[in-house]
Amino acid sequence: MFHIDKNKIIVSSLPIIVDGYNDLLFDDEPILYTGFNKDGNIIIGSSVDEDYEKKIERHFHSQVSKEIYFNFLKQEISYRRLLEEVQSFFVIDSSFDGKTTTIYLVNIKDIPEDYLPTYEAYCPEEVYKPAYEYGLILTGKKANEHIADITEATNLQDNFAKLARLKIKNFPFSTIAYLLPSNKAASFDFNFKIEIKEGEQLDILFDEKEFMSFFYQYLDFCSNYLLKEKEVFIGDEGDFPKFNSLRKVFLDLYKKLNISIEDEIENILKEEIKKSASTLESMTENIGKNFTTIQFSNKVDGRINTICIFDEKYRDIIEETNVTIEKYSPEYYSDKEVNSYRIQIYNLNTETRKGSAYVESGDYRLKVKFSILGDEPIEESKYTQSLDKGKVIDIKGKAKKVKEEIKRLEIEFEKE
Repeated sequence: MFHIDKNKIIVSSLPIIVDGYNDLLFDDEPILYTGFNKDGNIIIGSSVDEDYEKKIERHFHSQVSKEIYFNFLKQEISYRRLLEEVQSFFVIDSSFDGKTTTIYLVNIKDIPEDYLPTYEAYCPEEVYKPAYEYGLILTGKKANEHIADITEATNLQDNFAKLARLKIKNFPFSTIAYLLPSNKAASFDFNFKIEIKEGEQLDILFDEKEFMSFFYQYLDFCSNYLLKEKEVFIGDEGDFPKFNSLRKVFLDLYKKLNISIEDEIENILKEEIKKSASTLESMTENIGKNFTTIQFSNKVDGRINTICIFDEKYRDIIEETNVTIEKYSPEYYSDKEVNSYRIQIYNLNTETRKGSAYVESGDYRLKVKFSILGDEPIEESKYTQSLDKGKVIDIKGKAKKVKEEIKRLEIEFEKE
């Protein structure tokens, strides 16, 4: 093993993974992996060396930002570049039985070149294998105490069930999610099993694993790449590699089912993605209240695979993405003047002043997103009373509509 000065030794739990462990590369034993430390920060680790006489394993552990993590995960930066940009870089020596013996806080210049990855070493490419089990792990704030607000927990479960319920035009089956037992080791988590609900016309020769591979790729696109390729929904010309790859797999599924609607494929796929993007907005709207992140993952070949980590930045970007897509719809309309509406709020983030509500529209009640303008405190207001007591309240605001259906409300703050 290479030498490290003893003055680099520290006593700290910061580089230790305690939650959300996930192998990125495994060959008989973990080579590259990730997880969360006690504070909910992302740690990326790798195996570096072994001393068989002393029975010691040496690892690199780095605390990274979510931006760097996903740039690495999606092969936009190499592992070497990641190590040069990390917030904190540690070397950890552990005994063969897994007990940590020594932790060093180092600079990349302290590491001999022979032990550093090359600039061509990237995270292994994603392979969309069939995945039937998915999970959500909450971290930060109350979640670190293994507790969650009931309303927020229900919102997550309901919206994941909606996200997982794919019922695509002309497909002879759909997907459905079932809740699995919780993982007691996690901060606070939800686990789901996805099953295919067959219709009457399902071709018995069709391999459902092909669809579940597509399902994995579809969720990955909606969670990660939609934010970068949203222009495909607003008519811009450009290179959209992830959407085109997903479209090809989607078309192949139709062909194998002997369904000939190639001219409609792109629109069908886009409409499904729009629905899922709206669901992701609802699923993440409570981030920042009682938890700070949601780790979205699945289980492939018995190992946990992180799909995305939703945080406050993601929450805001997915909302902006949906607003952009809605605005470029040919049927988009926005109120020019302030109008009166009757709503019942069922979810509200008092920190962001945003949430979801039922709005009365003729004989119907629609689910809409809303934001409350201004900076006046909204605690103990008619808005929180509507949330807490299920009251229908009168509000004034401007509606954003698509196809005459209200999608969003900008509410003028009113005191009682």
